[in-house]
Amino acid sequence: MARKPAYVAIAETLRKGIEDRTYKPGDRLPAERELVSQFDVARMTIRHALDLLQMEGLIDRKRGRAGGTFVRAVPPMLELTRIDGVDAQLDSLEIAHSHKLLSQGVVQAPHPVATAFQINPGDEVFRAEVLRYISGVPGILETVFVPQEYADIAQHLDHSLIDALANKLGADVDKREDVIVPGAATDAERSRLEVTSAAQVLRITRTTHLRSDAIVAFSYVAVRPDVAQVKVVTARD
Repeated sequence: MARKPAYVAIAETLRKGIEDRTYKPGDRLPAERELVSQFDVARMTIRHALDLLQMEGLIDRKRGRAGGTFVRAVPPMLELTRIDGVDAQLDSLEIAHSHKLLSQGVVQAPHPVATAFQINPGDEVFRAEVLRYISGVPGILETVFVPQEYADIAQHLDHSLIDALANKLGADVDKREDVIVPGAATDAERSRLEVTSAAQVLRITRTTHLRSDAIVAFSYVAVRPDVAQVKVVTARD
């Protein structure tokens, strides 16, 4: 098997350092002369490696007295299949996050919500709209509907909804199902997520189930892909 070019191997080493946060967003990478010494290669080889990382969008290179090679703020990768929600994952990545409760109250159930809860359209449900910030940037807009009997849970969204439901219902919260569709941001999403009229979002329709398979929460989630990326992990049972 042919050996990979030196610049590719160097790029892989630096990429791993970015991915495991040895080099965090905003950090300056070692200067070219330091990398030449570290890897014992020509400066042109180092430049080829940095070119590769720049094409991948992982670094920015700036000129001038304050110049250098800097790690770009790569959107965190969030795993949709994890039941513990977004907050726990951001905590583990040591990424600052917060939320703002935009609205909450009793509303008439839209048809999809009524179908999920097996009630009549127009029956009363509790609705809360939450905007989540990642590194200070509005990144996730979530609109949550819950049946009236769980309204007191939805009023405490300072932690994830799953955590709140689990604390209230114990082990009865069993699974979450997500339907994912990319699309253009709506007027409301553009306003709250502070994106342009041409912006795309990742739109998720989410249901949270009890062990009885009854649906205890119905959510619409819009994610800015430049602020957070999502992945789905499928494991063999």
